[in-house]
Amino acid sequence: MRIGKRSTDVGGIGGYASGASLSYSYNSGLVSGTTNVGGLVGFGAGSGSMTYNYWDKTINSSITSMGNIPNEAFFLAFVCSTCVSYTTGQMMTQAKYTGWDLPHW
Repeated sequence: MRIGKRSTDVGGIGGYASGASLSYSYNSGLVSGTTNVGGLVGFGAGSGSMTYNYWDKTINSSITSMGNIPNEAFFLAFVCSTCVSYTTGQMMTQAKYTGWDLPHW
């Protein structure tokens, strides 16, 4: 995964993910850029996957989980399952984090 300061391939967790796996993460910060801007990953490619990941749609209202994916389902073999956007209030609700083990909320 590529992380850095750019205006393209920008994501709340990582900018460019090729063949990477991302699980059990969330982004509650503002994500901005010009091309391929996503709440989680800016550009996903290859045989990577994302599961149980969340981002704040109150702060990032006009973006999807991955910037290069209009339908948020897949790009080539990159799979995004359980990639969900919540409002800021919902992000503060433990029950929203499906699949996470949160004994000490």
